[in-house]
This record gives sequence, structure tokens and C-alpha cells, in this order.
Amino acid sequence: MTSFYTPTNRIEGSARAYKNALLDIAGAINQYRADEGSLQRLLETLQTASNLGGELKHDVDVYRTNAWRSFLSIIV
Repeated sequence: MTSFYTPTNRIEGSARAYKNALLDIAGAINQYRADEGSLQRLLETLQTASNLGGELKHDVDVYRTNAWRSFLSIIV
């Protein structure tokens, strides 16, 4: 149970990761040059941010649907 986190901790972690991914996008845009390597880096950065945004949305949805509270009431 030492690694048992509440959803709010998970949401905070996901939000932090998403914020960092958005900052990475800004960095990729600032370093963009008209070559294939820069384009690939930008596309990978955008995909990573999209994935992290989806994870954040999922974490928030799970918390809002009260699934966590139902699960917690079963084990307590």
C-alpha cells in the first residue's frame, strides 16, 4: 500500500507532466528549422503532449465519475 495514491495525486502528477509537455512544445517551436529533423522533433513533441493530455483527461474523468469513491468504499 505504500504506492497507493489518491486520484488527486495522480491528477496533479498528470497535470505537471502535461504542463512540461506544453513547455517542450514551445521549445521545439523555438528551435524549429526548415529541415526534416526539426519537423520530426516537433511532431514527436506534439504527439507526446497529446498523449499526456489524454491521460490527464482520463484521470479527471475517473475522479469525476465517483469510481474512485466507490472503489474506496469497497476496500474500507
